[in-house]
Amino acid sequence: MNRKILSIILIIFIFISTYNYVYAKYKKEQYIQIAEVNIEKTPIKRKKYILKVYYMNEETNKAMKIQISGVYEGDKYEVEMLEFEGYTYSHSNEALSGTMQKNLNVFLYYKKT
Repeated sequence: MNRKILSIILIIFIFISTYNYVYAKYKKEQYIQIAEVNIEKTPIKRKKYILKVYYMNEETNKAMKIQISGVYEGDKYEVEMLEFEGYTYSHSNEALSGTMQKNLNVFLYYKKT
């Protein structure tokens, strides 16, 4: 009887020891995976390009106004069409919006009304 109780206790002890070892190893692997996911990466430096917008008088080919701004590579830009008294917008040499990939000069031409 004592032998049966002793063998049962021994089996329980071995089972618990094995369980703790396996569980501790599993827990360690989980922490390693979490740590790998949360590693901060250094931010990628993006190049900054210059967007120059020239509002031109079509007759004299002189700028009525110039706007200069910096836009990061890959960001979207949008050119604002201004209103000038006595002038109406005619055309431009580039698209009025898009994705910045290089330095860009946009000429907006206005006719005298």
